[in-house]
Parts: sequence; structure tokens; C-alpha cells
Amino acid sequence: MAALTAARNISEMSGDGRDVVYGVEANTTIYTGGMVGLDASGYAVPMSAVAGLKCVGVSMGMQYPAYYGQNAVNGAVAGAVSVIARRGVFPMNTGSGNDQVVQSQVGGIAYALDDNTVSGYDGTLTQVTAAALTTPASGSPQVMPLGHNWIQRGSLSITNSAGSTTYVEGTDYSVNYDAGLIAFLAGGAIAGGAVSIKATYKWSTGTRSACGRIVLIDPATGLIWVDSRILSAAAL
Repeated sequence: MAALTAARNISEMSGDGRDVVYGVEANTTIYTGGMVGLDASGYAVPMSAVAGLKCVGVSMGMQYPAYYGQNAVNGAVAGAVSVIARRGVFPMNTGSGNDQVVQSQVGGIAYALDDNTVSGYDGTLTQVTAAALTTPASGSPQVMPLGHNWIQRGSLSITNSAGSTTYVEGTDYSVNYDAGLIAFLAGGAIAGGAVSIKATYKWSTGTRSACGRIVLIDPATGLIWVDSRILSAAAL
């Protein structure tokens, strides 16, 4: 195919593509209300704590050959049964321990632990303590990598080289936790170029799949509202 050289007639998917039908992977059950992902073969499976799944929403039930709302139970032939996946903002359970979603993770990426549970980070945490870094030289962009992606929110502490001064996020520096980047702010205490600092943080190893954006921690129920309309980490 080639690029357009004239206008063309177009069609739009009904409902803004909110409900889409996918074939279910062989020997797989997808429960209504659970998060749905596509595996490497492009077939629907329940979301789980593995990398490489592409979340496509929440199951509204089997589309064929049964009826709307019924669990999608497939046998030995991939695609013999289809499931309706709906994109939207849905409540999910939070993980426990290090996987419990906290307020500082609101607005960040949600990662599936299973088809009904999410975490705010994407793998096993590894501790980095007092890593020595040098800020960019004067006149250079005042942005630098920590050395790892997927920094756990709330775990980062930046000090001077002696460890006697702790700098303040939002005043002295800002952080892109997912990309593992820190930016030094004009007027902050990390003044000048080529300043020696130390960073302490936890980072995760990227062994899970994104399932949307964390919108809200429900104050009444503790459930995590996840926006599954944002389907990939790259889009976040």
C-alpha cells in the first residue's frame, strides 16, 4: 500500500472501540470482570504477573458461542471461543507488602499481579544504597540517569557526597520514576555543575505487564481504580 494522494472514505469503530472481541487462547478460562491480556500469539488470556502481555481491558464475558456475561471457557482450539474486552476505568484489588499501591503511585503505571490485582511497580525490588553520581557539567542539560529504570516511588533519597545533606524532591530535583531520570531544578540546592551526590533507591526488574494507569485509591474500599484505556507502558 502507498500513502494517500486523495481523500478516502473512512469508518469509525462503534462505541469508540471500547468493546472489542478477541479469540481466547487454548485451554484457557477468562472470568467475567477480570483483566484480559493478549499473549505472544495474539490470543486472549487472563492478565498475570508475567512480562509481555498486552492488556486490552476487562472481560464483559463470552461473545461466542454463549452469551454476554458468561465466563469465557475455551478448549483445545485457540480462538474457538471469543471474549468481549472493554476498556475503561475499573476497580481492582491492590497487592500486599511491597506490592501495595500507595498514594505516591497514583498517576503512575499499574502492573498486573493477576486478573484482579495490581501493583505500582513492575517486578522484584532491588536495593541500591548510596550510589555515587556526578551531576552534569555547567552549561549541559541538567538531567541524568540513575542507572536503572522503574524506580519505586517513595524510595529515592539524594544526598550530598558526605551524606550530611538530604535534597528535597520538587525543590532541588524532579524524578521520572519509570525512566529512572533525575532533573536538577534551577534555584535548588544542588547548585553548579559536576557536583558529587549519592542516590539511594529501589528499582524493579521489569518482569510484569502494564495494565493501565492508576487513577485513584478509593478511600472507602481501598480498591484501586485503573484506567485500562491506556494500554501500554509506552503510552504512559
